[in-house]
Parts: sequence; C-alpha cells; structure tokens
Amino acid sequence: MSVRSVIFWIHLVAGVLVAVPVVIMSATGVAIAFEEEILNAFDREQRVVPHTPDAARRSIAVLRADVARQQPDFAASRVVVPRAADAAFVFFAGREGMLYVNPYTGSATVPASTGAHAVLHEVEAWHRFLGREGDTLIVGKVINGVANAVLLLLCVTGLYLWVPRRWNRAALRRSLLFVRTRGSKARDFNWHHVVGFWGLPVLSVLVASAVVISFPFAHALVFTLAGEDVPPGRGPAILAVPEARVPTPAAGSAPLDLDTLVARVAARFPERDAIVVDLSAAEPESPGEHAPPTSVDERAAIQPRVELAVMLPALFSTHGRVPVQMDPYTGDILSETHFRDYSPGVRARVWLRFLHTGAAFGLFGKILAALATLGSLLLVYTGLALSYRRFFGGRSRKRGASSVALTLLTLLLLSSCDTSAIGTAVAHEEQTELLAHEEARPESALREAHMDLVAPDTGHVHSIDLFWPSGAAPERGFPVVVLLDGHRVSPIIREALEAGVRLEAAYLCLGYQGLPSDAQRFRARDYTPAVTPGEPEADPLDASRQNGGALGFRHFLASVVREQASRRASLAWDEATLVGHSYGGLFVLSTLLDAPDSYARYVAVDPSLWWRSAHMFERIMRAQPVAPGVLTLLEANHALEPEAPRGAPTRDPARLALRQRLQAVLPADAFTRVATHLGATHRYYPAHHHGSLLEHSVRELLGVAR
Repeated sequence: MSVRSVIFWIHLVAGVLVAVPVVIMSATGVAIAFEEEILNAFDREQRVVPHTPDAARRSIAVLRADVARQQPDFAASRVVVPRAADAAFVFFAGREGMLYVNPYTGSATVPASTGAHAVLHEVEAWHRFLGREGDTLIVGKVINGVANAVLLLLCVTGLYLWVPRRWNRAALRRSLLFVRTRGSKARDFNWHHVVGFWGLPVLSVLVASAVVISFPFAHALVFTLAGEDVPPGRGPAILAVPEARVPTPAAGSAPLDLDTLVARVAARFPERDAIVVDLSAAEPESPGEHAPPTSVDERAAIQPRVELAVMLPALFSTHGRVPVQMDPYTGDILSETHFRDYSPGVRARVWLRFLHTGAAFGLFGKILAALATLGSLLLVYTGLALSYRRFFGGRSRKRGASSVALTLLTLLLLSSCDTSAIGTAVAHEEQTELLAHEEARPESALREAHMDLVAPDTGHVHSIDLFWPSGAAPERGFPVVVLLDGHRVSPIIREALEAGVRLEAAYLCLGYQGLPSDAQRFRARDYTPAVTPGEPEADPLDASRQNGGALGFRHFLASVVREQASRRASLAWDEATLVGHSYGGLFVLSTLLDAPDSYARYVAVDPSLWWRSAHMFERIMRAQPVAPGVLTLLEANHALEPEAPRGAPTRDPARLALRQRLQAVLPADAFTRVATHLGATHRYYPAHHHGSLLEHSVRELLGVAR
C-alpha cells in the first residue's frame, strides 16, 4: 500500500468517525457567529435614548437607586457608561441579568433581545458541550475536543490528498474551480476538493484555535512556545493585573464618588467607547474606620482601590479593554494596562480565542469564519456521499448516494445525541474561557452563580455553584451552607429547585472540574488532614492518591472562595454551616478541631473515622467538648451493601473489601462515643448506607427528604 493510500484511508475513516460532532459544531457555530449583531439588532431602539442638548445625566448612585426601585430583585453588579450622549446606560446583574437605563430619566427596560439571547445560549451549549448538562457535560466537552483534534488532522491529510496525481491544467481546474460534471459522484468529488482547498486556510485557524481552547496541554503549549510560565487559571484569569498600592490618605479623608472617578478616567481616555464600573465591591471606607495599623506599609496596604475598565475602539473587546486602578481618595490613576502591555504568551492566547470566532478581524472576520464553517458542512456531506459510494457503490444506482448520505447523517445525529436534552437551557459557560457567571431564575425566586477557581497551592480547578434567594437579603446577609463534593451535590439541589423548593439560605457547593476519577483524587488530598504536618502521605484506599492537604484547602475556602462568593451575593459568614460527607466529613471534623471559629455550625455526614487507623477518632476523644448545637453527626447503616454514589466511579469488590477491613479498626459504637464526648447531635439512619446518606442529608437540609 502506497503512502497516499495510507493517508487516504486515515482521512476517510477519521472523517466518518467525527462527522456527527463536526456537523453539530459547524451548524451551531454558524448560528452563533453573529450573536452580538443579532442581539444589538433586537435592542436597537432601547440602546438610543432621546434627550435635549442641555439635559444632564443622573449620577450612577441615583440611577442605581432608580433601578432598585423599578426592579427590586435586580442586584446590579456593574454598569457600562457610554461616551455617546444619546446612548443608554447598561446595568448588569452577573452575566445574565441586564437592563437598559435612560441616564436622563432613570427609566429601566428589559432588553427586547431576552428571548433571542435564551435561544442563542441554548445553541451555544450545543456548540460547546453537545447539549450535555450536569454530570455528562464533561463528556460532551471531551467529544468536541477530540473531534476538533481529528478535524485538524483532516486539514493536514486533506491538503496532501488535494494535490493532483498529475499536474496539468485540467486537473488543477477540477480541484480549484466548480465545474460542470457528469454524475453526482464527479460533482461531489469536485465540490469536496474545491471547498476544501479554498476553505482550508480559515478552517485550519478555526480548528487549531479550538484545540487550544479544548485541551489544557495545548493551552500550556502557547505559553511554552513564548518562553513563559503557564499562568494559573484560564480565561479572564490570565488577564489579571498586579494590585496597585494605594498611598496612605490623610486622616479623615473621604473617598470620592463614582461619578467623579469616572469623569477623571473619561478625561484621560477621550477616544473611549465606554467605561465599565464594578458595582459589586463594597464602597471604600474612611481611613479612620480601619483597625489601627501596625506599620506604615500595612497602613498603605489596607486602603481599597477602585477598579474600572475602559473600552477603547478595537476589532474585538479584549484588545480594546484597558483595566484602570484608581486611588479612591485623590482620583489619581495608579495603573492602566493596555493590551500591548501583556506578555507575548497572553496576547497570543487571547488572539487565538478571538480567531476561533473570526472576531479578531471584526465583522469581516466573522463573515469569513461563517463561510468556512458552512463549507465544513458541505465537506461532511460530500465526504459521506463519496464514502458511501466506495463501500456500497453497487447499491447506489437505484437511490442517489447523496440522498443516502444525507439520510445516514440524519440517523447518526438522532442516534448519537441525547434528544431529551434538546430545548433544555444549559446554565453553564465554557470552563476554559470564563471564570464565573450568574443566572437569574425569577420563576423560582432564585439567583445562581457559577465559578471555576484555581487553588494556588495544588492547581486543582474547583467548580463552584452558588444558589441564593433573589429577594432582598437580610441586613446581615443570607446564612450560608457550604457543601463539599459539589459535583455531586449541585444536581440534587437543582432537582429540588425544579420541583419548586424555595431556599431560605445560600448554598455554596464546592466540586471539581474533570472526570469523576479526577474528583476522587483531588478530594482525597484536599479533605484529609496531615498526620505529620507538611508531609503528604499515600491514601489508604488508593496508593496513587495523596492525603494531607486539608490546611491548604481550608485557607483557600477562607480567602479566595469567600471573597468571590461575597462579590455575587450578600452572605452572612458568621452564620455559615460546613457540611461534608465521608472524607468531606473528616474535613468538617478537622476544621472543628483546628479552626473552630471558621463556621457557626458543622455537619459531618458519615465521616471516615477509620482513616489512618482511626487517627481522627483518637484526636476527637482527646478534644474538649463543643457548645450544644455546633456539631451534628450523621451515621449510616454500614451493614448495608454500599453502591457507587452519584457522580463517583463504580466501586470494585477489592476496594469495598479494603474499606471494610480499614473500618474494622473502629469500635462498633465509635459514632456514639464521638457524639457523647463532644456533646454533638447524633442521628442514625438504618435505611441508608454510606453512599446514599449524602443525597438524603442534602434533601434534609432542603426540607424535601424522601
């Protein structure tokens, strides 16, 4: 077999295997290519406001109050202040809530594009995750990533196969131009070659950039080739700028109002399109309200800075976005970071993000990308038709091979996709590009936010969901229930919400990105304390996993997670409850012993007291009792046959036997003794085994236990 034949068969087989995901990604890609233009067309009348030449804009504080009065459930997190005098202000609540506000009258209107946005959001979910959601979302993401990698291979092999066997004018003409042919086979051959050749440059860029977006190793390769270290996190995290130090203001100084600060920035950037003001941060305090500093450096460090974003004219938004940090007391600009100021690796990664959509070259780039994507649909169609003729050529005379190819593709689509997911709104943004988003659910009186946060000490990407009531928060904020194993807990809460449950508290669910096996490995490290401080040890259940990272995880929760969650909702951390199951229960108990003031209440759901030869059990029996009502200890019926819990990998008999042997080190009444010694509330559940008790306990918290 010749080299050309080998490459041909690789091209043919690979093309047939990825036909379905390529069609889904291409069709949805064309649909969302002009999302910005489509939504702006719907909102064209709301974006422009009538005014008289001598009319004055209301202040941001007044407009914010106007919005609160007209839309009490709308929690404004940022506002876009346009330069044009006839342009409406745009208030946002997270990533989903949006209002157009007349800056002269304070009138607020819901965008006319709300319905179109919901449709495009659904289409985008199919483009990114094949319509998958919940525990299977990662499956769709992986399938799409592999399909993109294979499509890149098809671009390379296709270019090789495009080269005519014999170089002459007629052969080149058939490969470069659409020509009249005899029969559908020759027509499909001509179309496949012509569209493939002319679409190859753009299609190769679209696919290569998609591979970078899909795979962490490709993302890291961009920075490696630039000679840089890979920054922590992805998406907007790579654009983070160093925090500027605010000079210590004079005693009694008062911070300037937002309108004064915006005016200072506007004077610095007269060519701007708009200024984005973050409203989620707390108002700057007067210096006198801080606790007395212990040094001059500390006194300077505690002063809050104000962060704005200036949007300059550019082909795509990130290229023209200039983060600005200001001194809230003097209005001085402490730092401004233009796109050119970022490292070559960061700039290259951002360019790849916008090359994938064509937006890197504005509207012209989007049109070019859409045409190339349409061409990929024709390539799939003609490729399947040619493949069908090769394998079933004798049968295709009675029925056109092209119609057979179309029928075959339709059947593949119907059999490969989860049709029940069609029409379901997927409230999840691409994890590689966005760190957080919010979604309002007015029908369930709920607000929801998602965050993907990177733990600096381990590099684990934590997938975090926050649910809270959309009504006005209590004066001290909503009580918080922090639940570990969020990748298993979030689906339970969503199911309850869909059944009509109304929340009275905020629920913060901390899970992990990746496959279930990754989550098991990460939680084994994060949830377990170090027997010997600073020395991680192998997990008793699986020597390939490490234990001993609870201290670092506790700091991550107390700093990064609390800060990010508090930016999205008013939360009363002094009324927080920590809930953990199994190894998560160990983390609950170790936090209670080592940092008892971290939470007001603790719930340990069947904690793994057997761990490390009952290390935690022995620590507890030496500890002092806790106040009544602080600790609740839930115990499962360990005599029941356990099963793989939701979202966890299937357990094998050897693992179960090992766990039972390890658990044998505990006294039979260990839970009773722990509860008695600490003064905890103890509940025993004879109908639930270790795995099922987690779901039941979450339902108990929600008041919907079965």
